Amino acid sequence: MQDAFGSLMRGVGERLLQGELSIDNGVSVVIGIDDMLVSAYHLEGPDQVLLYTEVAPLPAEGREPLYAALLEGQTFFRDTAGATLSVNAEAGSVLLQMVLPLRLLDVEGMLRILENFVQVGRHWRAVCSRLAGQQQDSGTGAASGDEAAPPLPPGAMLRV
Repeated sequence: MQDAFGSLMRGVGERLLQGELSIDNGVSVVIGIDDMLVSAYHLEGPDQVLLYTEVAPLPAEGREPLYAALLEGQTFFRDTAGATLSVNAEAGSVLLQMVLPLRLLDVEGMLRILENFVQVGRHWRAVCSRLAGQQQDSGTGAASGDEAAPPLPPGAMLRV
């Protein structure tokens, strides 16, 4: 199925006007979309595509408000559009990731998913930045909810 992943990523690269994307070992690619780097990795066993990006660095101290905001936003995927937030303490970063079945993806669908994924990443980058700024400015980090909510993933709404 590496051929399917490679074909999908080549199509995405062409549509994003980046030319042919370089696929490392046939299983991973990094896609630059505006100010974000999104990595796509082919999980061969389950034949899935893992998307992930670093959203923000972890603050050196006062992480509790950030952790609370991440958990709250993750509840029922409310502020993640189906993606998952995590913390990589070793790397010192907040990550956003999503796993998708390769067999259900085509270039158009993948482009829509990437667009939504980047919007969600930007949303959480702003949340993390605001909370880090509050920690430095006032020592508090309560989330105010003033950022626009991320979009729903494709197919999240039913039409009858």
